Amino acid sequence: MRNVLKDRSEVCHVWAHQGQPAGSSGNVSFSGPTLFSYAAPIARLVTAKAGGQVALITTRGYSSTTNGHVSLARRAVSHLTTFSVHDPTAEPRTNRQHFAETITRAIGGIADAKNRVSRAKRHQSATALVQSVNAFCATFGLALFDTIPADQAVDAYVAEHREKERKAALRATKKRQAAEKIARLEQLALADQWKAGASVQLNSNVIGEDFLRIMDDQVETTRSARAPLSHVRKLAPLILDRVAAGEAWEPDRDLRFGPYRLDRITDEGDVIIGCHRFRRSEVERFGALVLSPQLQEA
Repeated sequence: MRNVLKDRSEVCHVWAHQGQPAGSSGNVSFSGPTLFSYAAPIARLVTAKAGGQVALITTRGYSSTTNGHVSLARRAVSHLTTFSVHDPTAEPRTNRQHFAETITRAIGGIADAKNRVSRAKRHQSATALVQSVNAFCATFGLALFDTIPADQAVDAYVAEHREKERKAALRATKKRQAAEKIARLEQLALADQWKAGASVQLNSNVIGEDFLRIMDDQVETTRSARAPLSHVRKLAPLILDRVAAGEAWEPDRDLRFGPYRLDRITDEGDVIIGCHRFRRSEVERFGALVLSPQLQEA
């Protein structure tokens, strides 16, 4: 077991899977369910009242470096229900008290608005805040907050601007999709270099899937997670069989690649491991590589 991990991204991934008791890289570390940036706890994994794991991420303002670590933590727990709280190490009831203060300020801001546009936006923001806070409260069995009453000024604003906003959103969506398509093609070109061992930066979120490569005796993902090659080789035949079956499947036992656990295989043959999604084509490509006679002899 490696307590000193490759980089900060791997620390966050291993923490999110709780694959080992502790780990660190530079100024990011975790001990049990708590993730730290320097000495500050920035995230924690907890159990909801009804069972199941939930991630709590801090909303406190820190340095740009620590804010970057918070972003890494969010990406690592993208497969979990996540809540933004003032103090991830505090009891849920304590965070609810902080939420109550935040909601009070938000409602006061509605009354202080100087025009109907500002009032409408503040009303919508406060409504969304109460909805997210109530989701947190429901998760931990706490009392819910009252919903914010409707506001005639808000209704008038929404009716007046709905069509304008719809058209603007449509234009923005088309522009974003075009940019995403170009970015994805650029990333896919880099992915081929990465698979061959090049040191290039990839963005799995832009590509929409994850890739695998072998580095020494380790299997590495495009999200900087690493696992022993021997573990992957051992489980590869089972995974390839389940992928070929063409049916959704969840293992009935704990199947791990180092600290990472196999979550499920979709009916399309995609393999889900935490925040990673390996498409069927990538699973079959890498499976053939791992089980090739040349690699077995090596």
